Amino acid sequence: YLALSYVWGPASDQPHCTTRANFATYVREGIDSKTLPQTIRDAIHVVRALGYRYLWLDSLCIIQNSTKDKHREMVRMRHVYRDAALTIVAASATRAGEGFLHERPSPPSVALPIVVGPSTQLQVGTVHLTDRPRPGSGEPIDKRAWCLQEVLMSPRSLIFTSRTLVYRCQTTTVKVGGAFHSTDQDMLRLPSLLHAQRSLASDSASSTRPDLRRAWCKIVEEYSRRSLSFPADKLVACAGLAEEFHRVLGSTYLAGLWRGSLLNDLLWKVIPLTGPPSTRAVQYRAPSWSWASVDGAIAYTSVPAGPSRLLAHVLECTATLGDELLPFGQVTSGLLVLR
Repeated sequence: YLALSYVWGPASDQPHCTTRANFATYVREGIDSKTLPQTIRDAIHVVRALGYRYLWLDSLCIIQNSTKDKHREMVRMRHVYRDAALTIVAASATRAGEGFLHERPSPPSVALPIVVGPSTQLQVGTVHLTDRPRPGSGEPIDKRAWCLQEVLMSPRSLIFTSRTLVYRCQTTTVKVGGAFHSTDQDMLRLPSLLHAQRSLASDSASSTRPDLRRAWCKIVEEYSRRSLSFPADKLVACAGLAEEFHRVLGSTYLAGLWRGSLLNDLLWKVIPLTGPPSTRAVQYRAPSWSWASVDGAIAYTSVPAGPSRLLAHVLECTATLGDELLPFGQVTSGLLVLR
């Protein structure tokens, strides 16, 4: 099967969502494709064009007004994207009704001849110069928090950007059909160890924890720059990623931080970016020592390499889960005692 990662947009784009009221009808009679928004119809076209039969997408495969079904599927989310043959990423669409299968004109560029090769075998080639995308001018999907874990947990993705079609796997990013792609805007990747089988991941954990922590910090920094329609989802929308890291780290997860590196994990700070300044969440969703308690971008303070003298010791740290079935989800309280 293939999976779909996309921006929902307004609720008016999602009248097709599976609910308790239409579930039996969908199972019995099927779903009329004419009722689906353009992004989903485009995804169905890609699935068929690639020779597959099945597509997983959240708005249809999760009963949207069933808390029980949502919780059950959230626990499985990391498996859905990790085990998909391919994830279709509708990166260019700002909403479900927009679609992503459209003409992608080449960006304005200037072609210049260039001489390459050793002096005895000179050849004339061509270099194309084009404007660099402006900072902060990424794709619509790059602004949505939920979509980060969907892309990162997918070992293979076909990404429909505004300018090009890109295939991305754990080792490379390939522009399809020679289209333009800026390599310096390549996406984050999960450490390969997290895509390994469970036994291999567990055996290798002890020697790779510093690298894994650095990878987690980079992901959190990127995640904090993204927006959520419901701020209460701050921890829920990255729960799949947290579970993947926990599988290898084996450390207790505490509202976005890890017990095994807690003192270092506390060294986060808010940073100024364009847009609204970072603020504390209006409604409680995480203890104040967690980055999940603020709306806005954060960054970690790097700790110099080599021996360092600890100026504090953790006496106690706890986080109370909102739902025991979601061990990496919402919390209702937290406690941290340092000496």
